[in-house]
Order: sequence, then structure tokens, then C-alpha cells
Amino acid sequence: MKIIVTGAAGFIGSSLVKKLASTGHNVLGIDALIDTTYSKEIKISRWSELSVINNVELKQLDMRYESCEPLLNGVDLIFNLAAMPGLVDSWIDFDLYLSCNVTATQKLLKAISNFRGQIKLIHISTSSVYGKVANSSEESEKLPFSPYGVTKLAAENLIQAYSANLGFDFNILRYFSVYGPGQRSDMAYSKFIKAIYFGNTIEIYGDGKQSRTNTYIDDCIEATIAVMDRGANQNIYNISGIENVDLLTSIKIIEEILGKNARLDFLPARGGDQLFTMGDITKLLRDTNYVAKTNLEEGLRRQVECFLAGI
Repeated sequence: MKIIVTGAAGFIGSSLVKKLASTGHNVLGIDALIDTTYSKEIKISRWSELSVINNVELKQLDMRYESCEPLLNGVDLIFNLAAMPGLVDSWIDFDLYLSCNVTATQKLLKAISNFRGQIKLIHISTSSVYGKVANSSEESEKLPFSPYGVTKLAAENLIQAYSANLGFDFNILRYFSVYGPGQRSDMAYSKFIKAIYFGNTIEIYGDGKQSRTNTYIDDCIEATIAVMDRGANQNIYNISGIENVDLLTSIKIIEEILGKNARLDFLPARGGDQLFTMGDITKLLRDTNYVAKTNLEEGLRRQVECFLAGI
């Protein structure tokens, strides 16, 4: 198939491009290469790695301002990972999140619609659409607890509206806390590993008992491709690991791997932080037979090894 991956220079997007290309698909990677919650230099490095892979073409394009429609001829499927990530900054610069997560999605949908159902969309969303607690099925009530979650839910609603009116197939995937080698530098585990290794203080917002079902990057990619191959059209799927681990426990695991103690500074809870996530993947298991393979200790060990190799 000919497949487009938007957000191709991101942590998950770049891994998806590599996997698709390795299985024989022709991939066009699109990315605006703008600064997000971390330096765009990291994206540029990934972009360079992708540029030498067989079956991969790359196009720098900002879908907020430039039409991607000329690139869609002959395309069978689009994975839309382009988005502005992160909860905290969405309180500070809402216009940026609105333009990246809603406006860019709407323009992509308009372009897809002009191909009269020939192109399927798999859109990447987030557990943040559920709100402070995310532990139910895809059909449960959505109560976003941050501006980021609000924009991601708005994008989901746009997709369903465009599909219902203009007739194209889609899936929406709600990722739960993806981690592993190459994780964004602004995400918790990357920050914890670096701080513990160098002896810096880790700021804990709240009591540290907030918990997540983390999703290892390889498992996330496997589940994403499983939906491409076997998922039911017009369906939404949670993509999640199965271990629920609180923040302080994850720090202890990293301490043991590095053989160093963490320095913790407890601060008041931040607005928008989720208290508890436990991804219900019943529908994903039923439709695709996906099974998460990597437990948190092994996944963090691999992430630490990657960090140590890069210093």
C-alpha cells in the first residue's frame, strides 16, 4: 500500500514509518518540523534517519497553512499523528494547540473528502479525552481535564462528522502513555532517567500516587498496525499496556536499574494532570488479537540503556 504518516518526525510517528517501510509499504512521511514541547533538533535528527530508508519519501509541510491534497493521489491510507502534544503547555498557548490539533485535522479531512472514499484515515488520539480518570471502554463519557484533551476530542468529533457526511472509512486510536527508547525529552520517564542519573531533583506534582497503564513503543506500533490490518472500520480503539503503576513505583524501578537514588521535591498538583488511567482494551483484543508483550520493568530497562548509550 501507499501510506502517508503525518507527524513522521515524532517519537511514535518515526517508529511507525520505519515499521511500515520494513514490511514493504511505500511511505510518505509529512512533518512541519516545528518546535513543540521539546527542541525540533530531535525531530530533525529523526528526519535524517528516515531519509535514507528504502520505500520512504519525506515532505516538510505545515498542514495548518499548506494543503496536503496534491500529495494524496494514489494514497490508500493516512495515519494522522500530527499534533501538538503535552498537557501543561496547553494552558499557556491554547491557540497553538487549537491550530495544530483541530485546524490542521479539519484541513486534512477536507482533502481526504475530495477523494470520494478512496482513502482511509487512522487518526491518533489520546486517553486525555476521558478526563481525570480513564479506566472505561471507548464508549464511556468523555470529560477532558485539560485544553489539550479538549482539542483532541474536538478532532475526534470532526472526523466522525466528516465521515458521516462525506463517506470515508476511519479508525481513531486513543494512546495511553507511550514510553520507551526515543521517548520525548519532555515526558516523565525521560525526565526521571536523566535526573536520577545526573543527581538532579525530580519535581513531583501531587502525592506521586497518580498511576498509568503505560504502553511500550514497540507494543504501541504493533497494536496500531493490527488495527490497520484487522480493525473494524468506523471504530475507536484504546491502545494501552496492561500494568497499572503509580509514579513513585516507576521511579523506584528506574533507581534500581541505574543503581542510584532519586531526589524528590513534592509540589502542588498541576491542573489537567490525570489521576488514574487503566486502558480498557477489550475491543482491541476482540477485533485484532493484539497482546501487549513488554512489562514496565523491561521497557524502562531498554529506555535506560538507550539513554546511557547516547551520553
